[in-house]
Formats: sequence, structure tokens, C-alpha cells
Amino acid sequence: MTHFNGGQKQHISSYDYIQGFISKLQLWNQKVSSENVISFSRLFEAIKNNILDANLKSDLKTHMQALEDEFRRYYRDINSESPIWHMTRNPIVVDVSQLPEEVQEEFLEMKADSTMKDDFHLLILEKF
Repeated sequence: MTHFNGGQKQHISSYDYIQGFISKLQLWNQKVSSENVISFSRLFEAIKNNILDANLKSDLKTHMQALEDEFRRYYRDINSESPIWHMTRNPIVVDVSQLPEEVQEEFLEMKADSTMKDDFHLLILEKF
């Protein structure tokens, strides 16, 4: 199975962490927009004591959006809607017609392998 191994395993285990961090950036950006910064203790204290530059809110939002954009650009091959991602996370439920043509036959062989099905249910995703 040359198409499904290699770098995919590393991306699979990192995917959840990357998506989680991007979601946090979005949440933090929303909180800064609504001035709900209590979870940022130093920022909260600075706002409370009126010792902030007037442009800080805008700068924070710009920085967090740039960081999110950079993560999405760097990890652009990580897409939760991609059939390849569904295949690598749970190959048993993927419709072969949604996969790239060059991997369809190999995928069907893998999907028909009863040992693979047993391993999928017994092993953690990174070991599978």
C-alpha cells in the first residue's frame, strides 16, 4: 500500500491538534471582537487599567487572522471534507467512487481485507 502510508500517518495524528488550534484562534478572535478577554489575564488587566494602545484590539485581530491563514496555507492538504481524509480515518465507510481514480483499485483490495478490518477496530489510528 504505497498510496496510503508514509506522511499520511503523521498528518492524521496532527490533524485534530491543528484543527483544534485553528478553532481556538477563531474563538479568541471572536472574544477580542466582543471585548470578552477575561480568559487572557494580562490583557484583561491592561484593559481594566486603561493602559492599552488604542490600536491593540485591531492588531490582535489582524495577528490572529494572519496566524489562522498561515496555518490553513501551510496545512492546505488537511481538509476534513476530503474523501482521502475520510478514507484514512475510517476506510470501511468510504464510497470508492469519491476517491481519486489512481487509488480506487488498491483501496478496494484494502477494504476487502478482513485482517485490515479487524486491525482497524483493534488498533489506534496511528498504529493502523
